[in-house]
This record gives sequence, C-alpha cells and structure tokens, in this order.
Amino acid sequence: MAPQDTAIYEAHVKSLSAHPSSALLGVPDHLRGTYAGAALLAPHLKEMGFTTLDC
Repeated sequence: MAPQDTAIYEAHVKSLSAHPSSALLGVPDHLRGTYAGAALLAPHLKEMGFTTLDC
C-alpha cells in the first residue's frame, strides 16, 4: 500500500478495547482491555476507512 493511501488510527490498546462503547461493538467483557479485544474492533475501524492500527 502506498503511503499516501494509508489512514492510521493510533490508539492505546487498553483504552481502545476497554472503552464502554467497545461492548456495543461486540467486545466481550473478558477481552476488554486486551489485544484480542482490539482485534475484534478491526472490522469497525476498517469500515471507517482506517488501514492501519498503531498501538
């Protein structure tokens, strides 16, 4: 992917997946605040147009 086509979302994993809104996006309680929980948010971030998650 060319650099000019990259849209980076920069976040702290714990904050991203532990935020209360993550439950609305399908992150189970036991995965909130983890890398696994953040991975579950990838489809949502992709829908928003982001191509890269920088943690």
